[in-house]
Order: sequence, then C-alpha cells, then structure tokens
Amino acid sequence: KLWLSYTEMELKGRNVQHARNLFDRAVTLLPRIDQLRYNYVYLEVLLGNVLGARQVFERWMKWEPDDKAWQAYIKMEERYQEHDRASAIYERWVAVRPEPRVWVKWAWFEKDRLKPDKAGKVFQLALKFISDDTEHIENAQAVFSAFTTTKTRLKEYERARVIYKFALDRLPRSKSSALYAAYTKFI
Repeated sequence: KLWLSYTEMELKGRNVQHARNLFDRAVTLLPRIDQLRYNYVYLEVLLGNVLGARQVFERWMKWEPDDKAWQAYIKMEERYQEHDRASAIYERWVAVRPEPRVWVKWAWFEKDRLKPDKAGKVFQLALKFISDDTEHIENAQAVFSAFTTTKTRLKEYERARVIYKFALDRLPRSKSSALYAAYTKFI
C-alpha cells in the first residue's frame, strides 16, 4: 500500500519518471504483489508506451503468475491487434499451466480470429498432451467437448464422430457422462 500511495503522489505531482522508477523498484523488491504490476502496466499503457508495458509483462511472466495476469497480457495484445503475439503468449501459458481449460481458451481464441486450422492444431496438441499425461486425463472432457463442438460447427461431422469415439474410449465412464450425452445428441 505504501508503494502505491507513493507512486500515486508522484503522479499527482506530474513526476512521471519518478513514478516509473518507483514502480520498477517496487516490482523488483515485491515480485509477487500483482497490484503493483497491474498499476505499472496501466501507467505505461496510459502514456502510450506499449513496448514498456510489454517489458513489464515479460518480467512478470517469468514469475509464472496466476491466470488473470496471463489473460491481462493477452487482452493488451488483442487491444493493439497483435494477435500473433497473443497466440505466442497462449503457447507459453499452456507450457506453464497445461490444464484443459487453458488449452480450450487458446483454441477458441484461434477459432475466433478465423484460424480454424490453428485451432485444430491446438486441440490436437492438447489431446496428445492429455493422452500422455494421466494426471489431466480426468479433466479432459472439456477439451474433447470443445473440439467436437468446433468440428461440428465447421460441418466436419465425420471428424467429430471420430473424436467422440476416441474420447469415449479413453475417458473413464464416470468422468465422461456429459460427453456421452453430447455424443448421443450428435448421433
């Protein structure tokens, strides 16, 4: 709180460079306090220094912060129409947290930017990772559901059927009830 108050005082006094120096020192000394980094990024974006905001985010991502920080970085890149950078951030996020919900977010991002081939590759990578990793196989239902939904929307019905069958063969019956219900509606 002291750091935030001090930087706010400097900004009210129009000492922008002093505030930047304070934020830089604060995030160096207190790297796990996310609010300092959010305010630092906000200041850089407000000043139009997108490159500086990226540098703050890059330093932050080395600490492997929570999901909100990754999403904030991606949203900033999307605001500036840097979709390839956002995709690269998703890739790094998945490397840090290879959870099914992160894979699905990345694939939906690619689908929304009209790159269905890239979305398909993301889903295939997710399925390969999940099938190799027994820890996440229990949560894989979300990835399979999203993948089959994407294929159905693209009118690739045979491919969706193959994915459904693959998923139902791999997942335990107790963990795939929603997927099984979706498959019966699909047929």
